[in-house]
Amino acid sequence: MPHHLDNILQQTCPTIMVPRFGNLERLTENGHRFLAADTGLWLEVHRPWVHIIWPMALQFSVAMPYGTLEPSIQFAFDSLPLEMLTKFREDARKTLPNESAAWITWNDQTREFAYRPLAATSAGAAHLKLDRPALNDNEHLVIDIHSHARIPAFFSPEDNEDDDGEVKLSVVVGQLGSDQQSNTKLRLCANGLSIPSAEMRAVTEFRFNGDTIQ
Repeated sequence: MPHHLDNILQQTCPTIMVPRFGNLERLTENGHRFLAADTGLWLEVHRPWVHIIWPMALQFSVAMPYGTLEPSIQFAFDSLPLEMLTKFREDARKTLPNESAAWITWNDQTREFAYRPLAATSAGAAHLKLDRPALNDNEHLVIDIHSHARIPAFFSPEDNEDDDGEVKLSVVVGQLGSDQQSNTKLRLCANGLSIPSAEMRAVTEFRFNGDTIQ
């Protein structure tokens, strides 16, 4: 007889067999689940601002009696608020030589973005400690953005630790010195998966128009 705690876990975060002949009903509630497809194990994530289906562990050696999936990322908006990313660059230059950070949130009722600078409890040229602000009703963290001051943008081990387990777009802006051309790195974080910008572009009509995001 199954343990009652296993029953709770399986109800909260089930593993679904993808139908070979029928249609898979997409996840509509906030949360995530695992999908057993003919090519291996996939992750499905739903938030008010994004729906993701992405491979976790692909295999092609063993024939599995399940249906086929394709990578999918569907956003509730058409493009990033580029003016807010520009605003962050301007703000980040003012904090040099220290790093700085901000959140860009999205309200699922008004369908509007908001720019929220974050207060640092400790900041330097290569480190940043922050207070996480409370969000209002219907407000969701979409973009977690921080600067690397004068060094190039990249995702550090500390960034990987901060992003682990979250669902958000993670952005790093670097080379913010007055004599430098800034650069930007972006990835989609999904419960431990990290989806690079180039792979996002390949499966979505989401627009990065006019920006130098990589």
